[in-house]
Amino acid sequence: IKEYARHLLGDEEKILSEWFGYMFFKDASDINAIVFMQGVGGNGKSTLLKTLLESFGDFGSSIAFSQLSGKDSDRFVNQLSTSYANILTESDAQINNDGMTLIKKISSGDPITANPKGKDTFTYTPRAKFLISVNYRLPVFEDSKEYQRWLVLLSADAQSIDTMPDDKRTAFLEKFDKDKLKRALPEYIGYAIKLAK
Repeated sequence: IKEYARHLLGDEEKILSEWFGYMFFKDASDINAIVFMQGVGGNGKSTLLKTLLESFGDFGSSIAFSQLSGKDSDRFVNQLSTSYANILTESDAQINNDGMTLIKKISSGDPITANPKGKDTFTYTPRAKFLISVNYRLPVFEDSKEYQRWLVLLSADAQSIDTMPDDKRTAFLEKFDKDKLKRALPEYIGYAIKLAK
């Protein structure tokens, strides 16, 4: 997985791996940011992120900001309360004002109120770390130090797998088969946690 991430990100693999390692630490909830991994479509970003999300089982989520701030927001805000990791394979192209307010709250460690149907309202401090894949339609954020401090953009500038020569593509897909990546998760988790420590 480390090698696959390095193929996508080059030296920025260490930033991704360290961030992934932080996802396992409850006491890292004050290390807040929204990490975007940006690159051409079809280069394997989604495969990597889906593999990483497998690590968390029921404690992982894929909730978009449009869901957190949309008409069914109570359900999604409630779901986020139990998540260690929120990993999305595709970013919202646009985020409304309510979504931007949520980004500020999540990134600054402010409490969020959930109002699930049929249950009591409760307030929690989100601990889920956000990791989001995006092609080149990155949402528009205010050009302010406030946002610059919370947003991290990693460059996944590997070429699309479809544009590789046939022999290279076949070897690549065999080496980084999804099942092989899944089996390699325990070793990668250990590596990422060491980086986070």
